[in-house]
Parts: sequence; structure tokens; C-alpha cells
Amino acid sequence: MRFSDATGDATSDTSHTIEIMFKIRNVQDYSNLLHNITRYKNDEALFAEFYDANKETYKTAYTNYDAFLSWYLKTHKVPGVDDKGNVIEEMTYDDLIYESIDKKINLNNIVCGYYSGNSKNVKGLCLGTQDAFFSNGTDKVNVSYVENEFITLSLVSKYSPDNASQNLITIYLNGILTGVVKSGARNGFTIESDEIVFNSQFCDIDLYKLRVYNGALDVNNILMNYAVDFNNITIYDQNNLATMNDSINEYQFDYNKMIKYNNDHPDAPLMPYIVFDTTNSIKGDKLSYTKDININVGVEFVNTYLDYAYSSGQLEKLAGPKQSDGTGDGLWREGDTAEQKAAAVKKYYTHHCPSWKADNVNMAVQGTSSEFYPRRNYKLKAKNDWDEDGVERVHIFLNRGPYAEEYKRDMEGVQARKYILASKYDASETYYNDENGSEVVEISTSNPFKPNTFYI
Repeated sequence: MRFSDATGDATSDTSHTIEIMFKIRNVQDYSNLLHNITRYKNDEALFAEFYDANKETYKTAYTNYDAFLSWYLKTHKVPGVDDKGNVIEEMTYDDLIYESIDKKINLNNIVCGYYSGNSKNVKGLCLGTQDAFFSNGTDKVNVSYVENEFITLSLVSKYSPDNASQNLITIYLNGILTGVVKSGARNGFTIESDEIVFNSQFCDIDLYKLRVYNGALDVNNILMNYAVDFNNITIYDQNNLATMNDSINEYQFDYNKMIKYNNDHPDAPLMPYIVFDTTNSIKGDKLSYTKDININVGVEFVNTYLDYAYSSGQLEKLAGPKQSDGTGDGLWREGDTAEQKAAAVKKYYTHHCPSWKADNVNMAVQGTSSEFYPRRNYKLKAKNDWDEDGVERVHIFLNRGPYAEEYKRDMEGVQARKYILASKYDASETYYNDENGSEVVEISTSNPFKPNTFYI
């Protein structure tokens, strides 16, 4: 199969997708095909003691390089240099300085293989008993899976002769993107093989599907295939909510489709959502992209799950004694009066991020570093004097639910001043993606408008 075209004028001939559905059973050997080995600065001599590069096997009883280093440096006097350039007569494991991750390939335990080359420059797809990888000879993507389960792998090699940054190799597990790497093969690559070989020496493999596309499927099509293969109507319907945004070359949720879906599925609404309305903004009709530009916007936050709990009469149960299924906040107990239960229900509702609406709210990018993230964090100031009469007010209120009348606009006693809306996105900071991006928390403990962080 050719993943390249020297003339660079036939992209459809050089981008391919391979989809395979299988199940691994009766495993006899759990060895992985790909091992990630942490390498350290100037560790060539140490690695040579651990790994026989000629035979591509481990020279010691250790299959874990770090475990080997911990033992070896305790039993041998190995000189070295620390991170400041000082000479160390006897290095310890803690003196090692990280350099890179080395991916070693083992081709001895392949269950299903469509590849050419050897372990140093393998090109193609290889399945093992516990993992799989796809490689162009230099760059690799891999994934792990378990036995006795249906596994669908989608391997995509996208080749763009006009834009090298779009030359990507991606791997999906059951419709979910699990690995992507930029392909360094500028002229593409070719798998010099005309057959797929199956091997039952290490396990049984049941094959259910094999598709090959003369083109690079996108995530929407891959997920749609998965939904159809497993007759999953929910995934199929929700996947149809995505619409391609050609300006950024990404799929995005279509707001109108989402609203229709929620209306059509009142007992299973989609995740909470937030809407920014810049229609009547006096300082522009687009969201701010810097800290220096503040705009006034309309905001509506909708907690679909809480609204459903209210409309379906589940609030009292959710606020009540803890149940075996994990529900129940224990805010009221058996034997409590109707008034006590009502107070408990109100506390539950108003402290679980109820839906709210705000108008004439000050909005700007939050945080200096946030200005340069692909997804920005925003700060909303709910209290300002932007109304025509110049009076400072809190421009926020509950617009639905059982207590909307109690929490109307312009409440001078409300504690709300600022809201931080954090769009979780992978970044270099370790703390930046430490939350579940679909959660809408943190819950306040005094009133529904105490400053919160909403993760969107």
C-alpha cells in the first residue's frame, strides 16, 4: 500500500484509513509489541549493559530499564555528571537526567501484521495480544486494549503534498482518538507487502471487520462507522450534532441541533452549556481575545441535568437520604417535616449550579498566560454600572426552576462579583488539565450566586 506520491499531485492516492474489528481470546503470552523506555543523558554505556542492540533483546533479567538502572547503580561504581556539570564519582538513580522516550518494538509476538521492514524501521500495522501500533518507519502511534472485548481500531495516515504540517498519523480505539503524531516522512512511505498475516500462536483472534479506505477518514466518519457497527443509536444521533467549521477545519457542536436533541430527549439531555450573546455589545460583536479588551455581553448558563431533575420531580429524592446507587445528599432524613424537606430541596437546588441568566456583563480574557492558549479562559464581572442610569448592579438572576421568583435581577445583597469560565485544554502547565472538562462545578455553599468556577 502506497502512502506517498513523488509527484505530490494525488492526495487521494496517498492518504489511507484501515479499520479492523477483532476480539483477543485465550492469551498465552502477554508481552507487548511496543515498550516505552525512558532514556537519560549520556546513558549509552548503561543502556548497552541493559539492551543488546544487535539482537534487539534484553541482556539482563530486567525487562524494565528503570528497574535495571536502580539495581545496577547500587552495585557498580559508575561515574557521571550532574545537571550543573559537576563530576559525580558514583552516580545514583536520582542523579540521572531525563532526555527522551525511546520506543522499542518487538516483532516476535505479532498476532496480526500488515507491515514491511524490521523492528528498527517497520512500516505498517501490527497487532499483539495487548497492544497495537502503526508506523511509517520513523514515527509511531500505539494503543493498548484488553482481551475478551470487541476492539475496533482505526488507523489513519493523512498525506498533504501542499502542507507538511497536515501529514499526520492517527489511531482511534472504539471511535476515540487515542494517539496522533506528525509524520516526518516528507515524501510519504510505502508498505512493501501485499498480505495481512494472522498468527494464533500467542492467542486466538476473532476477526469481525476489515475496511481499507483510499483516503483519510476524519473523526466524525470514524465515530459514525463505530455507531453503525454496534447499532448504537445514541452515539449515532449525538454524532450528527457535529458540524464542520471550514474556517478552522474542526467539527463543532451545532447549537440549534443540540437544543432540538434536548427537546427530543427530555429524559436524557446533553451536558450543561453556556451561551454568550454579543449582539447588543457596545464594544464589538466578537468575544475578547486579550485582557485589554472588555466587552459587555449577555450570558445564559443552562444546567440541563438539574433542570431535568426539577421537571421530573426528582429533587426531593436527590436531596434526601443516601441511596445504595450513590444518589442522595442526605440533606433531609426520614421523619423530617414537610417544611424541613422543602428547605433541603431548596438548598440542594440552589447549590448545584442552577441555570441562570445575566445581561450587560463585563467580559475579558482571564490570566496573562491564558491569552496565548488555543482555548482561552474568560472572566465575567456580574456587578457593574454599565446600565443607562449609571447605578451599580448585579446583572444576574435565575431564569428557570422553582426558585426563579426569589432570585430576580439587581439583587444588591448577592455575593456574586466575578465568575471564571475555564476551558480545559492540554498545555504545558501540569495543573491546566487536571479536571474533567465536562464537569460544571465548584458548588458554592452559601447561595447560588457565590463566585464559582464553571468548567466548559
